[in-house]
Amino acid sequence: KLEYVISQKTRYLLVLDRSMQAEQIWKHLHNALYRFISTIPTGDEVSVITYGRQARMKLPPTVVTEANRVGIHGRITGKVGSDAEGCLECALREASQLISDSDIVKTKIVIVSASNSDNQNELKRSLESLSKRSEVFALMAGSQRIILDPEMKDNIDIFSVDEEEQNSVDDLYDILSLTLTDDVIVRTNQSVKFFSDQFSVKSNKRVSGKFVVENSLRLMMTVMTTTVMKEDIEMFQLTSPSGITFQFPTVEKGQVYFHFPQLSEPGVWSYLVKLTPSTLHPTVPV
Repeated sequence: KLEYVISQKTRYLLVLDRSMQAEQIWKHLHNALYRFISTIPTGDEVSVITYGRQARMKLPPTVVTEANRVGIHGRITGKVGSDAEGCLECALREASQLISDSDIVKTKIVIVSASNSDNQNELKRSLESLSKRSEVFALMAGSQRIILDPEMKDNIDIFSVDEEEQNSVDDLYDILSLTLTDDVIVRTNQSVKFFSDQFSVKSNKRVSGKFVVENSLRLMMTVMTTTVMKEDIEMFQLTSPSGITFQFPTVEKGQVYFHFPQLSEPGVWSYLVKLTPSTLHPTVPV
């Protein structure tokens, strides 16, 4: 008796609004996408479509490897374009050409839109058509709201991103991570978020606190702090339950974090964040 298993992989089509309407969200979205792409398992595929008045394919479907993750993110420019509005319907037509017809490649379309559609009915028809061949996730950052008919909801998820979430790399990444395949946690050994807190901190001030690391959460722990501009953070320090101090975090792509690849100490950890004397705003979220 011969048995074999065909492993299924996922193709992520990122459809991103680069019009001026996306200016508020773009920097934080760009950094959140770096984390998102870093989470996608090797062997899956990513394609990038950006759009203003017209859609452009920035990256054809590309298999993710450990060596090319940074390069994939590099195809997503760090600034918005000059078009006043974005044509989401144009981008969806482009995305429809990239949906896989293979039985072993599942397609997920991840849309980020800050522009308003001139024709809601046409947009809903486009989403309905795509949902018959793929799963569709739409992050709506503008004032536009899409009301789906009940029969359309099976394969489409709409997330309304409020202004506070648009200014948070963590919140945007958390929403994007909802689009990951159900078995990513198993395939990547990804940890879950077990602690989060938010403060409003004035320039040159400090904020501190504590969190508990349980035995079941010790492996590959990451502790991160974010604000509007990573340059606002002058110091980020952790202290372990046994009193070991960690003072030199990694700083990259809008993130300031400590990563512990091995087992961390269980127990009560403390953190300290100090802002610079001259932050982007007099009071910033941390």
